Amino acid sequence: MGDQTCPRLLFLEEVEAAGLPAFFSCYGDLLLYKDGRVYALPPSGEPVALAQPETLPGAYAVTARVGIEYPWRHEHGCRCRFCAPEPDRQVA
Repeated sequence: MGDQTCPRLLFLEEVEAAGLPAFFSCYGDLLLYKDGRVYALPPSGEPVALAQPETLPGAYAVTARVGIEYPWRHEHGCRCRFCAPEPDRQVA
């Protein structure tokens, strides 16, 4: 996931506003935002299996508001309004 992510670091509010899958990988946590939900994933989460995070052994949906607001990342090459090149970028 490291080199497969967008270089722009995002706040959770931006991730929610964009509505696209995003990853958080810091402080020993590996989280995935997908379809309006946050999933905690096992550290060895395979990118191929992320299409259905609820099926990964050890993964679970986070039901409380995530306290970790930053830094989230979208997939590499994302052109959403938050990841777009500087002149095109909008801030939440």
